[in-house]
Amino acid sequence: MGDIRDIHRRFWTAARWRSFGAALALLLASAFVQAAAGASAARKAVASNAVHDIILDNIPVVDLSFVIVQGALIFALGFIAIGIRRPRYLIFGMKATALLVLTRAVFINLTNLGIHPDELLLGAKASASYSLYHLVDFPGNYFFSGHTALPLLAALIVWQERPWRIAFLAASVFFGTSVLFAHIHYSIDVFAAPFIAYGVYRVAAKIFPADYALAAEEAAV
Repeated sequence: MGDIRDIHRRFWTAARWRSFGAALALLLASAFVQAAAGASAARKAVASNAVHDIILDNIPVVDLSFVIVQGALIFALGFIAIGIRRPRYLIFGMKATALLVLTRAVFINLTNLGIHPDELLLGAKASASYSLYHLVDFPGNYFFSGHTALPLLAALIVWQERPWRIAFLAASVFFGTSVLFAHIHYSIDVFAAPFIAYGVYRVAAKIFPADYALAAEEAAV
């Protein structure tokens, strides 16, 4: 604990506090936009037709709601823990995440597909974690899979840290597989997500060069 306090004492300058405040505001704004866009996409999905999917049509439905909901929360807490231990990842990570969430908020309303007839109903269980999950994500929020994209984005941010990189890449594959078996995403949502996550990462590096350089400096240490 003493080492972490020393790291934070040396790290937080007035400029970095301002950048952190901007990152937090952007992240909160992206969550509100995602919630509004997600609710709109869910309403449209109810009135739209489902389509055939070569993968979903050939695999059984598996109840992986615990993985999809609680697993996502555990992933988020894990990334926050890394940010606490290595704060130089934190600011760029928050801004890149906000940009990915905003991108998804736009994409989920571009093309509206109907809810797959075998889709697992995550809302069937009542708990604090499910309620928190459904504040920002809804049935019919398809393209693209946030469960696949967000862990990959995290892996890119901490790429030079081999254990974390492997863990986040594995989480991306694991979550992507889980949402397919739960039939809560079409296959295109999952397979397109890594490419979009990488594109958002590169755009974020251009938009927030100082924060990106700070994270890269941490990786070089």
